[in-house]
Amino acid sequence: NHEQQVQDADRLDSLGAIGIGRTFAFGGTRNRELISTKAISDEDTSSIAHFFQKLLRLKEMMKTKTGKQMAEQRHNFMVQFVDQFYLECGSSVPPKPEFP
Repeated sequence: NHEQQVQDADRLDSLGAIGIGRTFAFGGTRNRELISTKAISDEDTSSIAHFFQKLLRLKEMMKTKTGKQMAEQRHNFMVQFVDQFYLECGSSVPPKPEFP
């Protein structure tokens, strides 16, 4: 179905390396913190919170077989990125939430 392909393509644009870049670029234009010193919640506006609030949930929303396959790879890349991000931030931030 064409509508499902378009939805998947839109979601794929938010995942992977491009999604990471877009998230931090957008956060920078809004003067958002990279990471909060408080536990992530729905009210957290930090760039890293957006990964847990939305981006890491997109994989489960894919509709097409191809979209699901592409989302899996990009999702895994983002999980690795977030793990590394938290590692490099050290103990100055609360523990990261569990991945969806």
